[in-house]
Amino acid sequence: MAEARHGFLTTAEGIHIIYQWTYADATARTAASGFASTDDGKVARQLDDDTLWMLTDYSGPTWTQIGTGAGGAQGDTGVQGDTGVQGDTGAGVQGDTGATGAAGAQGDTGTQGDTGAGVQGDTGATGAAGAQGDTGTQGDTGAGVQGD
Repeated sequence: MAEARHGFLTTAEGIHIIYQWTYADATARTAASGFASTDDGKVARQLDDDTLWMLTDYSGPTWTQIGTGAGGAQGDTGVQGDTGVQGDTGAGVQGDTGATGAAGAQGDTGTQGDTGAGVQGDTGATGAAGAQGDTGTQGDTGAGVQGD
């Protein structure tokens, strides 16, 4: 006796794929002919985009797309629930800031030390200028000697 549950049928008992025909593309599917009234409701697979089509009127023929190779459409995600009231952060109350203490007295700057330059001596006298010659060499300007 044959298995009564479709999911458990074997090939010998008549298990089959869901589509009746296979077409390369939409042009081939819509150009197909020779259908009978008993073909209405049967399914075709279109290979170029992996879609499924049901024959809804054999005399046209008229096809209605019933599925894609990408799977069904995603359902509604539903309404998001309330997030609820946020609780206390637990930070607590901040205490008072204490008083600032008095500033201390400024210290002395101290005595400025010696620059270390020493005592400058006198400038020596300038020597006498020599007489100017006619067009000869210029005379000595007499640089003088610097004193201590």
